[in-house]
This record gives sequence, structure tokens and C-alpha cells, in this order.
Amino acid sequence: MSYTDLNFKSEFKGLSDYQDISAQQLGQADAVRGTKDIHVMGLEFHPVITLGVRGNRDHDIAQPDIDSKIPVVQTDRGGQATMHVPGQLVIYPMMDLKTYAIGVRDFVCIVTKATSAVLKKYGIESISGEAPGLYTAAGKIAFLGIRLDRGVVRHGLAINVCNDVSIFSAIRSCGVSAATLDKVQSYESASGLSLESLFNDWIIEFQRELDLVQRAINEICSLQSAKDPLTIVANH
Repeated sequence: MSYTDLNFKSEFKGLSDYQDISAQQLGQADAVRGTKDIHVMGLEFHPVITLGVRGNRDHDIAQPDIDSKIPVVQTDRGGQATMHVPGQLVIYPMMDLKTYAIGVRDFVCIVTKATSAVLKKYGIESISGEAPGLYTAAGKIAFLGIRLDRGVVRHGLAINVCNDVSIFSAIRSCGVSAATLDKVQSYESASGLSLESLFNDWIIEFQRELDLVQRAINEICSLQSAKDPLTIVANH
């Protein structure tokens, strides 16, 4: 069985309010918990600065008076500070990792590989760095911050597409002052690409990576079931 045969739902919600989406996330997390359902939301936010669990307002906000222009919200995702603005594609994949026997590191790898693959489709070469996310030769283009909530993964990924990256100067992005940033529409090969189109392409790559992991897990289980039970216990 492939992931595409399961209850896989993806929806592009367009320009959204952060608090509204946060509430929807919690509801969807409860809905998929203990099931094999997968729900992925794609969207862009009205301007908002979010602080992850490692974020510190005094340290990560470069402009103390930024509140008068952009709201600052404390979240329960991993990481430090990031900026969400229109033109940036945000993707929240929600699934119960325990149900699929997938670890957090494997999930991060799946998301990273899917993102790298979809960028490459548009002629954009990217690599992982020390901080979670993806980098091009020009700077950071994708950000990753997740939370595992009783087995269910929440939050996710943000890709700079056609947003104004100069606004990021208001924060120390992922703990880095004056971080160099890149965006998809800096590349002629991606000129005119819409957020919804990029989201739909990302879904295809995400499903492909999930399928690869599922096949690997099924193959391991098949090999183990053919062994003597005592051998299996010893190997664990």
C-alpha cells in the first residue's frame, strides 16, 4: 500500500491569520492522532514573527519596537525566531509518526529531501546547513521548525518564494544576525511561480519520500519475520 492510497488530504488555504491556523492545527493534530490519516496545509501568513521554544525575545528581536508594526507570537515549535509574511509558502504536514514507526529525524529528513527536490525542479540547488532548513549559494531559502505532540507532528516548513526578505532584518533569523537570505523567484527558472503551484509540487515530492520510507520499513519487517524469533530478540 502506498501513502497515496491512504487518507491523505492536502489543502491550500491562501493568505491566513496565524492564530486561526494555530487553532486549526491543534484540531487536525487531534483528528489524525492514532490513525494513518495525513493532513497537509499550505498557506501564507499575514505578517507575524514567531518565537520557538529556544527563542528569546531580548536576544532574537533586532528591533525592539517591531511590535508596533508586526505582532510577535510565542509558539511551541522548535527553533528560535522566524518571520512569516505574504509571499512565503508555509507548509504544515500533520501525521502520527508513531503509527508509521517513523522517528523525528526521519521525518525531518523526509521534509528536507522533498523540499530540496522541488527546488531542484525549478533549477535551484540547495543543501542542508547547521541550522534546520535549506541553503542556496545566495543564502537561506527554507526554514524548518516542528513539534511532536503525543506522537503527532505539528508546525513544519517555510519557503521564501516572492516575499520581501529585507523585512527579516527585524529579527535574528534562527539566531543569526543579518542572515543572508534567498527566495525562489530570484531565479529566472521559477519566474511567475505561484505559491499554490509550488505547494502542489511539494506534495508530490513529500508523498514520494514517504513512499520510499514506507517501502524500506516494510522490507525490514519482512526480513525480520522470516528469521528465528530468538534471533530477532537478540538483534534488538
